[in-house]
Amino acid sequence: MKVESAGGSCVQAMSNDELITATRALAGRSNELSAKLIAHLAEVDARKLYLEEAQPSMFAWCIAELGCSEDVAYNWITVARASKKWPSVLDSLRCGKVHLTGLRLLAPHLSAENHKELLVEASGKSKREIEELIARISPKPPVPSSIRKLPARQEPSSRNNATSTHRSHPFETSNPNDGQGRGKQVALPDGHESPLPNEQPSAIVVPKTTYDAAMAGDEQAGALQCRGVGNENGRDGDTIGNDNVEPELVLCRR
Repeated sequence: MKVESAGGSCVQAMSNDELITATRALAGRSNELSAKLIAHLAEVDARKLYLEEAQPSMFAWCIAELGCSEDVAYNWITVARASKKWPSVLDSLRCGKVHLTGLRLLAPHLSAENHKELLVEASGKSKREIEELIARISPKPPVPSSIRKLPARQEPSSRNNATSTHRSHPFETSNPNDGQGRGKQVALPDGHESPLPNEQPSAIVVPKTTYDAAMAGDEQAGALQCRGVGNENGRDGDTIGNDNVEPELVLCRR
C-alpha cells in the first residue's frame, strides 16, 4: 500500500533526506494543531458547552464526542485549563518545546511567579526528566516512621518437634533394638539415613487393615510380603499358617 505525504508525493519514493524533512514538518504542524485544539477545548470548557450536548462533564464529552481515550482526555483538559491561566503554556506546545504529557505534569505546579521559568527549564526534556524537575521543586514529605508490635512467637511443642523430625510416613519410627521388638517402624525414603544417631531404619511392620487404610492409592509402595510376628519380646513366630500369629505386612522398597 502506497502512502502519500501532505504534498501528494508517495512516501516510498522519497529519499532519506526528503523523508526526514517531511516528517519534521508534519510534527511541527501537529504541534500547531494540538495548540489550536487545546485552545478550543479550553473555551468549550469555560462555556460549559458540554452540558448542551447532554454530557455531565468535559471529560465525558471528550470521550463520547471526540472519540479519545481516557488518558488523552485527561491530558487535554488539564493542559487546556492551565492555558487559560497562563497563555505561555500554549506557546510552549505550539513551538514543540514541551510536549503535551510534560505540560500535564507541570500544570499542577505552575503559578504566576514560576510558570515562565518552569516552562523554560522543561523545554526539550523527556517525561522522566520533567518528573525529576517536579520532584526537585515540589518534593514529597518523607514517609513517617512507624512502630508496630510483632505477633508473639509460638514455640513448637516437643511432641511436634519429635513428630516432624522422625516421621516421613503416616507411621512413626522407632528403634528396632529398643526392647519393644514390635515397635511401630517405617522405612526412610531412598537415599536417606536414619535421623537419629545409632539407629538403623527397618521395614514397615503393621497390621494389614491399618496399612490398607493408610496407604490406599499409594502407587509408590514396593512389593508386599506376609510374615508372622511372634511374642511380645520381638522374636519371630511361626509362619502365617499358625493360628496364634497375627498376620502383618512388611513394606519392602524395590
